[in-house]
Amino acid sequence: MFIPENTQLESQFVQAGPVRLEYFEYGQGLDTLVFVHGYATSAAIWSYTLENMSLARFRVIVLNNRGAGNSDRTPNEEDYSVGTMADDLFQVVEALNLDGFTLVGHSMGGAI
Repeated sequence: MFIPENTQLESQFVQAGPVRLEYFEYGQGLDTLVFVHGYATSAAIWSYTLENMSLARFRVIVLNNRGAGNSDRTPNEEDYSVGTMADDLFQVVEALNLDGFTLVGHSMGGAI
């Protein structure tokens, strides 16, 4: 995952139903953006986008879906459906007490 210059960025985890998902959070802005990557990619896909984000304006949360990055992997193929990952995202939003955020998705992340 790309780390903007002079930014301390640590991997964090949140329980989303049966899986533990990795996410990265930074920025202190009032507007929250949640980034969700597509299938067979990871949070790293957002590197160039995040490089140009204003950390003063936005609070940014970048999620690694199940099976990506250091998020839990599950053995069943059906656990990687859009519906299942949408449920995961809902659990993350609830666990992090997010309200009034903008969801940004790439490829399958847009369907989630």
